[in-house]
Amino acid sequence: MKKQLLLLFLLTVLAFPTHLLASHYMGGEITWECTLSGNFRFIMKVYRECAGINYPATTTLQTNAQGVTSISMTRIAINDISPVCGCPGGPNITCATTTVSNTGGVEEHIYTSDQSYPNGVPLTGVPPVSGWYFGYTSCCRNPCTNILNASSLSWYLRAYMYPYNNQPVNTCFDNSPKFDEIPSTVICTGYPFTYNHVASDVELDSLVYSWAQPLNNNISAPITNFAPGYTWNTPLPGPAQNPNNVAATLNSQTGEISFTSYTNGAFVTVTKVTAYKCQIKVAEIFREMQVVLLSCGANNPPNVTPPFANSSGQYVNYIDTVRAGDFVTFTISATDFEYCPNSTPQTMSLYATGSQFAAPINSGGCLNPPCANLTPTTTLTNPITGMFGVQTTFSWQTGCQHLATNVGCGVTSNTYNFLFKTKDNFCPAPGINF
Repeated sequence: MKKQLLLLFLLTVLAFPTHLLASHYMGGEITWECTLSGNFRFIMKVYRECAGINYPATTTLQTNAQGVTSISMTRIAINDISPVCGCPGGPNITCATTTVSNTGGVEEHIYTSDQSYPNGVPLTGVPPVSGWYFGYTSCCRNPCTNILNASSLSWYLRAYMYPYNNQPVNTCFDNSPKFDEIPSTVICTGYPFTYNHVASDVELDSLVYSWAQPLNNNISAPITNFAPGYTWNTPLPGPAQNPNNVAATLNSQTGEISFTSYTNGAFVTVTKVTAYKCQIKVAEIFREMQVVLLSCGANNPPNVTPPFANSSGQYVNYIDTVRAGDFVTFTISATDFEYCPNSTPQTMSLYATGSQFAAPINSGGCLNPPCANLTPTTTLTNPITGMFGVQTTFSWQTGCQHLATNVGCGVTSNTYNFLFKTKDNFCPAPGINF
């Protein structure tokens, strides 16, 4: 009897130095990679409200790792990650045009340890059961809806490295998970919405998603002063704010966050991803992001046809289970028949991410060949585009090697996530569907 291989396809349509004051913080994350020398390369991304004070060119991570008190970080890139739209006659959100808080203009500042540690950060010893943390703090937060007096509070990014079978870490046997999707900064209200931070792990460790608590100014200072009706694990508007709202849910296995909001505002969310190697917790990363919910006018996200049929032959499913050795192929098709304010058709874009995709989606190929392909293919910088409709064909030759790989204890997940994102070019924020 052939073993089975579970395929899960997610689709969404989307309409300073430590003591330097860095206001209008929107979020961030810390991750690490192994170097060829067995040391660690740390990467930090900090998201800044464009109307705020700029971030510094260099800064430091705090840590309680053995023999280390801080890690020097240098900024290597600044990217405008504001919503990209292109409808003629519509307003466009960019950092250059953002002068007021919580209107959607966001910059991504990327830091690495490369300049101070060209061969990687040399860590030694075995982390305690509570783990080693790596953190970054500054002041102040952007004003927001779900935390009282947020602009008077600091913020603290963190990641944790845990022990694994009492092995010393000086061979860097584990890369942390990382987030593959740029965070959603502006989301339109008034219709069901789903988004995904899309975490992946180079060792194919099992990943579990959950909500987490934002921190104030140190690793032991959780924020508790939430506005009435909100908590750290109910960070987005629900029926308490508007009976038409649907409270947000977070799928622990896929990372899919789904909700419906008719309530506008800015909301701090923290998503934790925990990596398990052979059922042992080895790493935790956290993405904090302040999401702006606003009314975008009369616009709906693109409609994506589910690629899989149910037992009655109706195409209503985004999940399929296939037998190892099957050739898997299906079509991803999205349509949008709406127009821009000047009566020209909206332009749609289709993107795809997932660690099992071949190049060019993943420049180095997939983690466990044979890889999946798209025809035509797409990248984060060169999407498939079209008016009224976009389409691509997925193909993947599965095999027994996709049931398990010889990594660590030799047991890896047979669930593969492929995320497709379609969006229109409506302004001020595109309609998006994941």
